[in-house]
Amino acid sequence: MRDYESAMCAYAQLAVLSHDKRQGLARDRFLLLSGVEACRAGWLEVAERCRLLHNQSQPAHQLAKYPSLPDALRDPDFSRIAEHWEHWCSYERAEHLLLGLQRSPTGENAEITRGEWVLQLLASLTP
Repeated sequence: MRDYESAMCAYAQLAVLSHDKRQGLARDRFLLLSGVEACRAGWLEVAERCRLLHNQSQPAHQLAKYPSLPDALRDPDFSRIAEHWEHWCSYERAEHLLLGLQRSPTGENAEITRGEWVLQLLASLTP
């Protein structure tokens, strides 16, 4: 079984790294992927933060027409978009990229939950 929380953490870290390198398109793709994994993990607050950040940067994207990421994932058209970006960067690839940078893909922090950690991480992002 896939660990959605780990994937959420990995993609969120890659979104922040892309943001820091001024790679807006990659950041937005990783935000979308992090939000999708957050939905699957039950972290709807994280999913919403990812959706808002993505929509601020790309208001014309198909994601912007949905009131929430769970609503978007119920639409087969949006699900195909999410699948496309999951093929672009699978969790395994994200994990490999982060390990190459000597970062923990899962964002281990014993003091807070992974969802809280991702929210703190995403707080540094502004489109």
